[in-house]
Amino acid sequence: MVIFVNKEIAMAENVRTKAYNEVREAKLDCYLCDITLTEISAEVKLQSLLDHAARRIYEKEKGRNSELVSK
Repeated sequence: MVIFVNKEIAMAENVRTKAYNEVREAKLDCYLCDITLTEISAEVKLQSLLDHAARRIYEKEKGRNSELVSK
C-alpha cells in the first residue's frame, strides 16, 4: 500500500498513471486484429491491413480538422 505524504506527490502519481493508460490504449489501437502467427511466419490479410491503415489515416485527419476548428 502506498501512502502519499503530500498533495503534489499524489497529483504527480495520478498524472503518471493517466499518461500510462493513454499510452497503453494508443498502443492497442496500433495492433492489427487479424494476424496469424506460427513459429516460422506471420500473416496478415491484405484487406485487414488496408482497413487498419485507412482507419488510422481517418482518425489522424479527423483530429487535425478538429484542431483547426477550435483555433
